[in-house]
Amino acid sequence: MRGGVLHASADGADDTGGANGAGTETGSRVGTGTEAETGTVARTETETGTGAPKASAVAVTGASAGGDVGLTDFEGVVEYDLGTVTAVSIPRVDSGGSDAANRETIADLAGSHDLIATAGAEALVTAGGADIEPDVRFGTPEAVREAATKGLNVLLLATTDELSAHTDRLHEANLGYEVVDAAED
Repeated sequence: MRGGVLHASADGADDTGGANGAGTETGSRVGTGTEAETGTVARTETETGTGAPKASAVAVTGASAGGDVGLTDFEGVVEYDLGTVTAVSIPRVDSGGSDAANRETIADLAGSHDLIATAGAEALVTAGGADIEPDVRFGTPEAVREAATKGLNVLLLATTDELSAHTDRLHEANLGYEVVDAAED
């Protein structure tokens, strides 16, 4: 949310949940992200598809289907699933560093995660050795927590001295995580 306005993406649903991609008139009900004009009301559908709104908001900017739209005056709750974090403990250089990590296991883990984060030099070198390009390298305790809160499954490669900063944040946010020792396999 920036400046009191949440920015959302359009999905092309009309006021009954169907796809039409047509524009809307000011003040009409539209699905999340239908082409919107300023002043229209965007809403989400219930999971049962009955058409009863779970959440609604007023569009403060216009948008075409698939575009972003500024929203304000929210009512209701938009539900989403939380993600999980797999934290791989990478030894510090004085304990073997990236050479002690099983890169094949790490590469396999990377394939089943939405986001890859590294914390510490040894973790970054381990990622490179497993042919993994990390999505996040800086500010990882906050980034990992935020990504999991938004439903992404995160693979975190963290040196042993960086790990607790991440797991503490995950624990505080009641997010599920698993810690894997990179040298186990």
